[in-house]
Amino acid sequence: MMTTTAIPISCNNCGGALEIEEGVRFITCTYCLSRLEVKNTENAIYCEILEAVSKRAGTISSDLDLLIVHNEIERLDREWEKKRGEYVTQVDGEPMEPNHVRSVLLGLIAVVSAIALVVAVTVTEGPWFVAITVSLLVPLCIYSVWKEFRRVNEWQAAKTKYEEKRVQLEEELDELERTSQARDSRPTA
Repeated sequence: MMTTTAIPISCNNCGGALEIEEGVRFITCTYCLSRLEVKNTENAIYCEILEAVSKRAGTISSDLDLLIVHNEIERLDREWEKKRGEYVTQVDGEPMEPNHVRSVLLGLIAVVSAIALVVAVTVTEGPWFVAITVSLLVPLCIYSVWKEFRRVNEWQAAKTKYEEKRVQLEEELDELERTSQARDSRPTA
């Protein structure tokens, strides 16, 4: 018959004297009913309150979640700045985002200018090939306006997608921070 030796140990919560058998990993204090994890190192055997271990693990996990969301926001912002640079132009040193109004105005100016050239060549009875060549500018201008409209629509879709994703991540971050603060403000046993 194999006998085991009882090892004396103290509860980390109330200091009560406990005895455990070798190889036991978890015990409940008979005095305060704290759940304890038995730690066995080369030099000592001691116990740790499981709720404290669980709280530290929860804190670490929560902090990691916060870091992940912060990094996701930073990544999203970097990608947006790169994408934004593809669409935004500089006018007199100021960034100008694409918009439909500017596209229409530039298109109207180009179409009116092309029509005026066609009329001028026709009225002055210029060579017929010049009139035909100049008249080709009108569809080219219309095509340019259509292409710019598509570009503006792509810009607006990309900007909306970025803004929606950023709001979603900020809400997630706020929720994680509220949860973390609530957990940290709870009294410990």
